[in-house]
Amino acid sequence: MLRIYRKQRLWIKVFVLAAITLLLLIFAVYAVVWDSSDEDEIDFRNFRAEGLSFYEAAPSGIKYFKKYYFKSWNASDSTKQFFAKQAELNRSVKSASLNEKESLSISFVGDIMWIRNGWSSFVDDSVRRYLSKSDMVFGNLETPIDTLSGVPALLPDYTNYNSKPGLLRSFKREKGGNIFTALSIANNHTLDKGDKGLERTLKFLEKEGILVTGARVGSTPGDRDYLLIEKRGVRFGFYAATWGLNDPELLRKGDAKINQIYGIAPLHKEKIDLASKFEILKKMREDSVDIKILFLHWGYEYELYPDEEIIKIGRKLSEAGADLIIGSHSHVVQPSEICLGNGYKLSSDSLSRYYYRFNDSTGVPRKSLIVYSLGNFTSAMYTPLCRLGLIQNVTLFKSSSTGLWDWTLGESAFVYNNPAGIAGLKRKLVFYKDYIESLSIKSPEKGAEINAEVRSVLQLY
Repeated sequence: MLRIYRKQRLWIKVFVLAAITLLLLIFAVYAVVWDSSDEDEIDFRNFRAEGLSFYEAAPSGIKYFKKYYFKSWNASDSTKQFFAKQAELNRSVKSASLNEKESLSISFVGDIMWIRNGWSSFVDDSVRRYLSKSDMVFGNLETPIDTLSGVPALLPDYTNYNSKPGLLRSFKREKGGNIFTALSIANNHTLDKGDKGLERTLKFLEKEGILVTGARVGSTPGDRDYLLIEKRGVRFGFYAATWGLNDPELLRKGDAKINQIYGIAPLHKEKIDLASKFEILKKMREDSVDIKILFLHWGYEYELYPDEEIIKIGRKLSEAGADLIIGSHSHVVQPSEICLGNGYKLSSDSLSRYYYRFNDSTGVPRKSLIVYSLGNFTSAMYTPLCRLGLIQNVTLFKSSSTGLWDWTLGESAFVYNNPAGIAGLKRKLVFYKDYIESLSIKSPEKGAEINAEVRSVLQLY
């Protein structure tokens, strides 16, 4: 009887999912076929929902859906050319040999989002083993893990998230313990389950041995404004912030505190305020932090290049002392750049003129990495570019010439969220190269179609 009951439940879920998918398909056909014009095309690509209330954003639902489906390539020719050159030069940094004896490896992943089902088995062993090799792994947890609240199971791309503990427990190291060293929890979904949901999420992460930064409930005397981590003699400062919440009223109602970047959602250049971020970086320097990491939930959804103002913000934070600036939120992978400070010398001086250069008060030669968006790491989204995620590896080393900790770019590895089987029950988080090779054997046309869609992103790494 129990087996029959479970089968009935499964088919009910499949039926409901099919009905919802059909409704969405009708909506999509209307959005794409019957609501298209040259003027509308420009309009939807420029649409941004960040910072708008539900009632302000709801009338633009068609624009939002079209931007999600088609993505936005809006960027000046000079911006596209700059990042194309950066990709070429950054590859030369990756290929440079590292001769220093003392080194430490770090992996950064993007948004860890609700994935609907298959919690305990969705991570392919190849991905898990790959991340297990890194000394430290950082990411953004873009969902509460509130064990006392329900978990959405059917509606696609649901706007109010909650996840099962298996979402993170699936990431186990070969020798035990969780793969994730620390997570940012500063994003627009932080309070999807309210203050209590955030509090229970924090307790769950503490029990799993995963450190957090970006949000808290209440305050404790002596709390740092950033997370200080020491690993093999290296002092890391880890700080996270977000453009805001889907419902800003939640912050006014409760006791939660979330680090924010003001002025970028909605985007008002004259209101952008980085003073608190400069102060955080100053505190890290005073605390003798070796590597300063900022994990920022910024930018705009489904845009494949960073906005000019976001680029300016990244560079200002580089000048203020950030060594590694890691971005998320756009749900697609965006390009990265390296900034050179105080006359930092690359292995080939001829390349340095192509990088953004700055000078600060310390006068110490250094460089800064800005990854504008790692895209989705885990996701239930449908389009190939939203299923694609970047793992960016960085290797730290102690310079024999200066005695200071420095970094070099490691491999850029792409993963893919593959929802296989009935209702995606056999979904897997796999390496993109493995996914596309397998798909191209089974369905050459489909493989070529997906590869063509994501190639423009892959070429920037």
